Amino acid sequence: MKFISIRTKFTIVVVILSAVTTGLLGSYLVWKSYQALRFQAQQSELALAKSLAWQVNRGLSSAFQAVEALSHRPETARMEGASLASELTLVTSDTELLDAMFVYQRPDHWVARSVLSLDLKNLPPNSFIRESVARANELRESVLVKVYQAPSRNWGVGISAPIFDRNRLKGILVGVLYLPNHTIGNLETAEIGQSGFAYLIDDQGEALIRPDENRIQGGVPNPAVLSLRAQKEGVVLFQDGQGKKIMAAYASVSSANWGVVVRQSADECYAPAEHMLRFMSFFLGLTLLLSVILALAISQRIVEPLLRLTHQVGNYRSESGNILSLESMKPVDEIGVLSLAIGRMTRKIKFQSQERERAHTKALQVERKLSESERLATVGQLAAGLAHELNNPLTVILGLSQLAKKSKGIQLREWLETIKKESERCQRLVRDLLYFTRPIRLRRKKTDLVLLIHHTWKQVFLNRTAFYELKIHSNSFQVSVDPDRFKQVFINILSNAMDAMPEGGRVEIGLKKTRGQIKVQVKDQGRGFARKNLEKFFRPFFTTKSGGTGLGLSIARAILQSHGGRIWAERNKLHGAVFRLQWPDS
Repeated sequence: MKFISIRTKFTIVVVILSAVTTGLLGSYLVWKSYQALRFQAQQSELALAKSLAWQVNRGLSSAFQAVEALSHRPETARMEGASLASELTLVTSDTELLDAMFVYQRPDHWVARSVLSLDLKNLPPNSFIRESVARANELRESVLVKVYQAPSRNWGVGISAPIFDRNRLKGILVGVLYLPNHTIGNLETAEIGQSGFAYLIDDQGEALIRPDENRIQGGVPNPAVLSLRAQKEGVVLFQDGQGKKIMAAYASVSSANWGVVVRQSADECYAPAEHMLRFMSFFLGLTLLLSVILALAISQRIVEPLLRLTHQVGNYRSESGNILSLESMKPVDEIGVLSLAIGRMTRKIKFQSQERERAHTKALQVERKLSESERLATVGQLAAGLAHELNNPLTVILGLSQLAKKSKGIQLREWLETIKKESERCQRLVRDLLYFTRPIRLRRKKTDLVLLIHHTWKQVFLNRTAFYELKIHSNSFQVSVDPDRFKQVFINILSNAMDAMPEGGRVEIGLKKTRGQIKVQVKDQGRGFARKNLEKFFRPFFTTKSGGTGLGLSIARAILQSHGGRIWAERNKLHGAVFRLQWPDS
């Protein structure tokens, strides 16, 4: 795993915490604030549209109420021309937005009119009068408001109300509001930012009052604005003919089927929100940067003492006492407590190290004495065994040699043959002893143990007269061993098995691998052995055979030990002996 310093880890953790807390929460708050400012800008635009619509409605309501009230007076229903004309003139002069009033009995004949303050060509056309007469019975208690375009190409508003006398239609009262003569609701003078303006639209979407005809492109608002009329009010974003984003707010005029539109560039409207977004984003980024700098500073104050402590521990020498001095320090924080604990631990380690050195020195002295005693005991045992084993054949050789001086013929040849056998026995004894005492150097290689046992069996079986059977419970068994050494092991074991079965018998060998261990079992059908001899089998010079040297099994054990294994013997439950070999699979 790649090494990462505590300083880096601490900084990363602080940055992640800052990003999760300050970053995510701050970003969420910044975004919500930005959205709130945009919504506030829309609501401000809508509030302005409502305010202007209220002012327009207040101005128009007086004209509507004056026309409607006059249409219900009995004097109006009597249709007296002179008195009715003076009444119409009086109401017209008292009502701020009314420019003229007429009473019609039929579309082409008016009964009375007020004193005119405008040109006749700016009066409503006959089509407006005919429509008012046609809808008179439908209006009853209400008025009909209609925008018209005069022959002079200017716009005006016609307000008509029916005149009834005992439920009989007597005529139509018409009030005229000539728009070029009036400023309704301050629409023309309303200042909305640097590029915004407001205008009044009728039920067909035509702009009635506008500050600049060129700015509203013919007076027809965007279809999206017209769709708001069904909702009575709202805010919509759209693009004008030049592809510029526009925000428009719409509010209805309740006294007529009209509405006030306030429009402004979306960029200008949202400028405060955009400015606040940039400022808060900068502040958020600055906060994260300060968090990183603060994390580095804090990590420096935390890590620096640890680094000094690590340096002292890394350069520790028990003689110098640079760590032992930490024990005398007064802790002011957790790092001081750690330094104090390290100083105490170092003192204990130094004391234990000195104690171990003294104990190790004593152990080495005792081990040298034991090794010397064991070596002398082993040499004495080997010498005694060798003397005992060589004494008998040498005695026979010496006696027969003296007799051979006085004998001739057949008797002499028998004695010489005996001398030869005993000499060969002495030679074999010395050879086995040298093999036993010589250091074992292994030459491992991949070996088929089944094939090795078969070759060894043939060699051991060569001079045997009885019938012997070998049974191996495997066809092939690959292991990594020294084949020459293991051949010697099986020569000794198989020879002992055949010697234990002088009349013949069967030898069974089992091979298996278990948990990284090689296990071999050699079972014979011989006479077996006494329980008291079980611990003596692998001692040098111990043998139960008359012609044996007593070194065969000792050599086998030494070879197994050099392979990292062991060998031991067991008594068979039925008859015979079982030898078990075990060593690691390498």
